[in-house]
Amino acid sequence: MQAQLTFAAKALKNRFLNGDFISRLILIYCGVYFAQLLIQVLDLILFKDSHYLRNTLERIFYLSSSSTFTFWEFYSFISYQFFHDGILHLLMNMLLLFFFGKIIFKNYSIKKLVPLYFLGGIFAAILYRIACQFAFLNIAPSPIVGASACLMTLIGASGILYPDYKLKLFFVLEVSLKWIVLSLVLLQLVYLGKIETLGSGIIHLSGLLFGIFYVLLDKNGYPIYKPFNQAVDYLMSRTKFRLNFVPTKKKDNKTAATKSEVKEVIEIDQDKIDAILDKISAYGYESLTKVEKDYLFRASKN
Repeated sequence: MQAQLTFAAKALKNRFLNGDFISRLILIYCGVYFAQLLIQVLDLILFKDSHYLRNTLERIFYLSSSSTFTFWEFYSFISYQFFHDGILHLLMNMLLLFFFGKIIFKNYSIKKLVPLYFLGGIFAAILYRIACQFAFLNIAPSPIVGASACLMTLIGASGILYPDYKLKLFFVLEVSLKWIVLSLVLLQLVYLGKIETLGSGIIHLSGLLFGIFYVLLDKNGYPIYKPFNQAVDYLMSRTKFRLNFVPTKKKDNKTAATKSEVKEVIEIDQDKIDAILDKISAYGYESLTKVEKDYLFRASKN
């Protein structure tokens, strides 16, 4: 049994170190949920019906629906994204993350994807807490948890990036991504009219709209991701901690040579270069299309 657990731990560690950003996120979410289950077991053993540990967890890390707000609650704008209130909630969100995350990550730079994902969740949390200040909205008192706002951000962004991308609903009906996004927007508007779904409606709709406007602003020369990345780089420069969203796989000589050559290139289209390099790091040089390989070759000659 111990040998099997050791093997599983090594496999998970290897997957985390060598996986891409989406794979790592999924493992983190699953790890946090496993920790939640352990806390529930300890709660049952130590405190029985008082639910002291669970209530403490909710009070500290969940997004509160209280009309009062203190400065120290800002961290909950991020922490709530990593908790889920049930296995079905987790599984549904992870499926959406895997599917839509992979769609965007194939042609979207990691420098754009990370800000898109986390800023969407933060934006939704801010709007939700603002809404909680208005008593007439009658928001349900239960706290908000889950990655749904971030995932809605990915869906909204993908609808703008790939509007004609076809999805098969129920493995039969083909629907363009833009119509799915529009349907989700309308559905969230319906949710705003019910007290039991008002909170989730605000969160989901905020995420969708943020994803849509994030891409539209980027296309029109207003990149939101640059201030985010600059802020993260500054914070990382002040500490020994480093964020690495790119897998740590050993690169072959061909990949290493390609990166070395690109560093010397006069910027032709830096965003496109970054996206191609991220793809090489995540999936290897052979994952590039002929067009992408030719682009790198031409860039290296300039």
